[in-house]
Amino acid sequence: MQKVARALVIYCGMGLYTGSLFACNQTSLSSTPNIPTPLVAYTPIFDALPSNDLPMEFGMMFGGSVHDQARSVAITSDNRVVVGVNTADSLSFLGVAPTEKTSAAGKIIQFNSEGTAVLRIVGLGERVDDIQASPRTQEIFVGGDMGVMALTDDLSVKWEQPLAEFSDGNGRSDGGKTKVSVAEDGSAAVIRSKNVIFLSPEGEILRSVKVERSFVNDVAIAPDGKTAYVVGYRNATRNNVPVQIAFLYAYEVSTGKRLWRLWDFEANLVGNDMADSRLYHVKVGADGVVHVAGESAGGNTIYRWNGQDLSTPTLVNTDKYHHAYQTRANHITYYGQVDPTEQKVIRGQLAIPRRSNNDGNTARVRDGALEVDQAGTVFISGRASASLPNRDQQQINGENAGSYGGGEPFLLMVSADLSTRYRWAPLAESGGFASGTAPGLVVRNGVGYLLATITQGAGFTTPGVVVNSAPNQADKNLSDVYLAKFRPYE
Repeated sequence: MQKVARALVIYCGMGLYTGSLFACNQTSLSSTPNIPTPLVAYTPIFDALPSNDLPMEFGMMFGGSVHDQARSVAITSDNRVVVGVNTADSLSFLGVAPTEKTSAAGKIIQFNSEGTAVLRIVGLGERVDDIQASPRTQEIFVGGDMGVMALTDDLSVKWEQPLAEFSDGNGRSDGGKTKVSVAEDGSAAVIRSKNVIFLSPEGEILRSVKVERSFVNDVAIAPDGKTAYVVGYRNATRNNVPVQIAFLYAYEVSTGKRLWRLWDFEANLVGNDMADSRLYHVKVGADGVVHVAGESAGGNTIYRWNGQDLSTPTLVNTDKYHHAYQTRANHITYYGQVDPTEQKVIRGQLAIPRRSNNDGNTARVRDGALEVDQAGTVFISGRASASLPNRDQQQINGENAGSYGGGEPFLLMVSADLSTRYRWAPLAESGGFASGTAPGLVVRNGVGYLLATITQGAGFTTPGVVVNSAPNQADKNLSDVYLAKFRPYE
C-alpha cells in the first residue's frame, strides 16, 4: 500500500486538479477562472491509504428479542464511548441494571474504550434521537422525546430541558428528530418540529426560530457559539410535478436572525437540475468549513453547482463511483463543503454504488451519519445497494468481509479535498452478510466508532468483547444493534 499526502490543490471545472487524477477539461473555462482558496492548509496523511482492509479494534452485536434500534454514538473527552439505542428490552444480558427510568425504551449505554465492559446504562425516555459529546468537558447531551438532557460523566442528569412548548416529532430522519449540537462554552442549538432553539450552558431557552420548510433535519453550532447551521428540504412543484429542494440556512445565535442561505431555489428555476435533493446532516469542521451530507434522486441535481447559482460547478469527479452517469431516480449520496465567509460551496461529491452493468445504484444517508475529524477527512455512513467499489476484495482485519445480502451498512472515508477515496467498506461478518444502516459515527484522534442497526445477518465481530448476541438476525421484522471501533488511518 502506498503513502498518500494531501498535495497542492488547484480548483477547476467540475472539481480539482492534482496533476494525476483527472484533467481540467471537463467543462469550458474562462481564461481567468475564479479559484477558491482553502480556508486552512491540509496536513499530510501519513498512513497507508487507500485500502480495501478496514482495521477494526472491536466489533460486537447486541440486542434483546425485540426490535432494537441504533441511534447515535459519541466519544467523551476521557475516551469512553456512549451509544444511544431504542429498545424495550432491559438489556440485562449486558450485566448492568439501568438507572433513572429503568423501563424507558430510550437508553444510553456507556462502554469502556476496549469494548470489554459496560460501565453504565441509563433510561431517559421513550425515544433517543441524538447524542453529542461536549468538546471541552465529559458531559453528554441527548435529544429525544424527553427534550434535551445534559448528562455528567457518570450519566447522571445535570439539567433537563423538556422543550414543552415545542411539539415532539415522530423520531424519523425526515424532520421528526430532536437533534442537538454543542458549542465549546456548553451552549447548544437544537432542532425540534421545524424549530431552531438556542439554549444557554445551563439549559435555559434563550430564543427560538421557526423554519418554514417541509423537513428540518439537522443543526450544527459553530465552536464559538455565534452561528448555527440548519439543513433540510422542502416539497415544491415544478410544471405540476413534485420536486424536493434542499437548503442550508445560517443563523446568528444572539438574535435568531437568518444570515444567509444556500440552495433553496425556487422550483421554476431548477431547470435540468430537477432531481429531488435532500440534506440530512451538517457539521462544522475544525477549520470552520461547514460540511453537509444528503441525497439526490439521480445525477441531474442542484448539488452540481455552488449553492448560490446553477452555473458554477463544484463537483469533484474522480472515478465511476463519484461520477453520476447512468443514474436514474436512484437516491445517491452527496457531501459538500461550504465556506461560511464566502457563503458558497467550495467543493462537493456524489457517491454511487454500481451494478455489474455499471448502472448507478442506491446509497442513502437518510438514516446515516456525517463526521469530519481534526484533519478534515470526511466520513459518511449509511446504507448501500450493490455494489461498493472492489466489493469482493473488501476485508476487515485481514479477513474477507461477508457477502452482499441486500441494503448493507457502509463506512465511506474521503480525503479533505475529496480527491481520494480512502475506504468504502462494508461491515458484514466474514462468511455471512449484514443488511441494515449505520446512523451513528464519530471519529476523534485517529479512532472511530460506528453504530448500526442490523435488520438481517450480523456485523463483523471480534473476540473478547463484553457481548456478542444477535437473537434477531434471522427475523426480517426485528433488528439488533452493532457497534464497532475502527482505526481509519492504519
